[in-house]
Amino acid sequence: MWCSAKGTAILAAMMKLTLHRKILLAFLLLALIPLVVLILTASHSLDSVETLVRNEATRALDDQAARGLTLRAQQVALQVTDFLNRVESDVDALALVGPGLAAYRQFYQRHRRDLWTDNDEQGHPLMRSIPLYSELVFVDPQGREKLRLRGGQPEVLRQHSRHDVSHDGSDFFARTLDLNRDDVYVSALIGRHVSRQQQLAGQRYRGVIRFSRKVYTVQGQLAGVVMLALDHRHLMEFTRHISSGATPFVLDARYDEGNYAFMFDHDGWMVVHPKLWDIRGLDAAGQRVEAFEGEAVHRDDGSRAYNLFKAGQIHANYPVVAQQVLSGHSGIVDVTNVGGVQKVMAYAPILFQPRDPTAPPVWGGVTIGAEVASFHRPALATSADIRSRFNRFWRQGWSLIAVSVLLLLGAAHVLSRGVSRPLHQLIDSVRQMAHGRISAPLPVRGSDEVASLTQAFNQMVSELYSRRERLAHSLLALRRSRGEIRAERNFTRTVMENIDTGIVTLDGQGLVTSMNNAVQRILGLEKRLLHCPLSEVLGGYPEMAASVP
Repeated sequence: MWCSAKGTAILAAMMKLTLHRKILLAFLLLALIPLVVLILTASHSLDSVETLVRNEATRALDDQAARGLTLRAQQVALQVTDFLNRVESDVDALALVGPGLAAYRQFYQRHRRDLWTDNDEQGHPLMRSIPLYSELVFVDPQGREKLRLRGGQPEVLRQHSRHDVSHDGSDFFARTLDLNRDDVYVSALIGRHVSRQQQLAGQRYRGVIRFSRKVYTVQGQLAGVVMLALDHRHLMEFTRHISSGATPFVLDARYDEGNYAFMFDHDGWMVVHPKLWDIRGLDAAGQRVEAFEGEAVHRDDGSRAYNLFKAGQIHANYPVVAQQVLSGHSGIVDVTNVGGVQKVMAYAPILFQPRDPTAPPVWGGVTIGAEVASFHRPALATSADIRSRFNRFWRQGWSLIAVSVLLLLGAAHVLSRGVSRPLHQLIDSVRQMAHGRISAPLPVRGSDEVASLTQAFNQMVSELYSRRERLAHSLLALRRSRGEIRAERNFTRTVMENIDTGIVTLDGQGLVTSMNNAVQRILGLEKRLLHCPLSEVLGGYPEMAASVP
C-alpha cells in the first residue's frame, strides 16, 4: 500500500511538471539508467578483473621470489660444496709435504682467503686476507705429534691416543686410523660456546673443522696422520652477509629482521648463524652443550645450542627442512623463528661427502630466510601498482561520465527548449485569441512537427482574421439594412396613421395584427383590438366580416 501510494504520488508529481522538465527528466532517465547499469556492470567486471590480475600477479611474483630464493640457496650450497672439496684437496696436498716447519709455514701462508671484517674508524667494512687454516698438525703412527703449527707459529707438541679424546673434543687421530688409505676424516665443528651475553658484549665464535688423513712413505708404510683445522670464519663468510631484505649484501645479517641465512650439518646442528649462541660449542668443562627443546625454546637464554631436528616446538617445518636436506632435496617452507618472526625459508643441501665410507652423502644444508613482508614486497608493490592504475582508470571514467552527463543535460535543455518555446508561444497566442486579441504570426523555425504545428496555427489565425473581417463587414451591412428597414417602417407607419382609409392587417390564423387610427375612428373603437379575430373588431358590421375570406 505504501509503495502504491508513493508511486501514485510520484506519478502525480510528474504529471504536474512542465513539458520542458518532462523532456529533461525523460532524457536523464533514458540516458542515465543505461549508463548506471553499464557503470555497475563494468565496475563489477573490472573489480573481478583487477582481483584476478592482482592475485595472479601476486602468485606469479611469489612463485618467482620463491624460485629466486631457492636458487640462491642452491648457489650458496654449491659454493660451500666446492669450498669443502678444495679443503679436502688441500689435505691431500699437505700429505705430500714433508713434516718440516718451513714447508708447513709456506703452506700456511699460501692458503688464504679474503674476508670482510669489522668496520674501520670511518665505519667502512674492511676486507683482509685471512689464512684458511688455523692449525696444521702432523702425528706419527704412535700418536706423537711431530709438528703443530697454530697461527703460523709452532706450538707445544702433544700425545694422541687411539682411546683418549683430546681436551677440545677432537678424536681425529683415532678416527683417521680407522679409515682406508686415501680416505679423509671430517670432524664436526669444534669451538667454545658463545652465550648470548658474550655475543652482545662483542665476543665472536672461534671454531674449527678438522680434516685429516693418513700419510704413507714411498715404500707404502704408514708414516702418520696429517690434519688441517679449517678456520670457521671462512664458512661464516658464505652466509654471514646474505640478506633477503632491501639490501642484498650486509656486513652482518640481523637476526631480529628474519632476513638472514644459516648453515647446519647433517646432524641438524647449527654451523653458521647470526645468533652465535645457537652454534653448538664446548662449555667451560669441555663438554658439548645440549640442544634446547620443549618449553626451553621459549626461554632462549643462549646457554644451549640449536638443532633443527629438535626444533619442532618452534615450528613443525624445521625438522622437515632438515630431513629434506638429508634426502638431497631443495625447496621452500613457511616457518616462525624463536623470536616469533614469520618468514619463508628456502633450503638446499650441501652435497659434499668426504672420502669416508661412514660419512653421509650430504654434509649439511644452507637456508635463506625472508620475512613474510619482505618476501611479498614485490608482489604487494605490483598489487598496489595495479590497484593504483585501476583507481586512475576509474577516476578518468567518472570524469568522462560527469562530462557526458553535463553534455547530455545541455543537449536535453536545448532540445526541450526548442520544443517547449514554440508551444509556449502557441499557448500565449491562444490565450490572446481567447481575450479577443489576434496576435501577429508566429515565426516558423525548421521543418519538424513543431514547425508544422506553428505554420498550421498561423494559417488558422489568418483564416480567423479573414472571417472576422468578413463578419464585421456583414454586421456593418446588416446594421445599414436594419436602419433602412426601420426608416421605411416608420414611414409606412406614419402614412398609415395619417390617411383617412382604415387599414387592418391579419396573420395566417385570421387574427388582427395591426390597425390604424382611421379604423378605430370609423368603427368607433375605444382602443385598438389586436390579436383577436376580425369578426370581433367588425362586430357592428357583420356583412363586412363575412366578405373577408
